[in-house]
Amino acid sequence: MLACELDGRPINRQEVLSVTANVMFGGLDTVTSTMGFFMNFLARHADHRRQLVDDPGLTGAAVDELLRRHAIANFGRMVARDLEYGGVPMREGDLVLLPTALYNLDERRFDDPMTVDFHRQDKAHFNFGGGIHRCLGLHLARLELRIMLEEWLRRIPDFRIAEGEEIRANSGRINAMSYLPLSWS
Repeated sequence: MLACELDGRPINRQEVLSVTANVMFGGLDTVTSTMGFFMNFLARHADHRRQLVDDPGLTGAAVDELLRRHAIANFGRMVARDLEYGGVPMREGDLVLLPTALYNLDERRFDDPMTVDFHRQDKAHFNFGGGIHRCLGLHLARLELRIMLEEWLRRIPDFRIAEGEEIRANSGRINAMSYLPLSWS
């Protein structure tokens, strides 16, 4: 990274620090947030959980399907100048979020998009971006998510949301479970 060039010149100290921070922390909040949504879904859907317990070989496909259904990243853009779009006034400096879930849940793109199907053939979700903006850590993220599910379900095959408790989730550039009380015997 220290030998990188940008527009034909060596990158400066600030750019080195920025790139290094991206590499070190790139998947930290996104992967842990995704784990929370996976566990929330599986705690509420014993039939899906049982599929993975009975057939651990299905876990890789389950990771992609759960990623499709529970997209956590939202692309944010700052409004550059005051304007009105589709009857909605926007002011300079406002943050506009575009959830990746909108693509992943589009019925024109996916059959029955709200249903989680570990055997779904079309796995082309948009959680890791695309083109030159494709996430460099996508293979590591998938590996971490697969191992988490395999190891958790091997040890704790039956779990649920703790009785009398309510989950809490946050939304922003990254959606996250802020409180996920799981219970098991």
